[in-house]
Amino acid sequence: MRGAPINILLVEDDIVDKEMFLRTLKKNTITNPLIIASNGEEAVEILSTRLLDKPLLIILDLNMPRMTGLEFLHELRLDNHYADSVVFVMTTSAASSDKKAVSAYDIAGFLVKSEMGEQFSNVFSSLLCYFDIIDLEEGQKAIVLKAPKT
Repeated sequence: MRGAPINILLVEDDIVDKEMFLRTLKKNTITNPLIIASNGEEAVEILSTRLLDKPLLIILDLNMPRMTGLEFLHELRLDNHYADSVVFVMTTSAASSDKKAVSAYDIAGFLVKSEMGEQFSNVFSSLLCYFDIIDLEEGQKAIVLKAPKT
């Protein structure tokens, strides 16, 4: 039996990167519920409504206005309801100081946008494989990211 569909929260301020993400979802026929926040503050507001069911995958940019990705991670991990959400940082920064800073928040991965380039679709496919084998909640196998084949 399959688990519930994985909700995806994209926290990204760059319009081009948002469009790339949406194209990748479409290319991979991923139809999971998707919410987009333009900064960490907006993402915190969205999560505070408790409308996003778990399991939850968060794709997080670090360098954003109003509330950075690092500040968002801090708030996220303080929230008992979403503290165990899976987070992949997707950022322009390859600085080791950024990698070290986010590692304290138990992230699942750190993706540098410039290093992904045209391979972004392949990187996202790797994320799909991750969810094929990882349990996000006790007793619930999170394997539903791709749309069912027709």
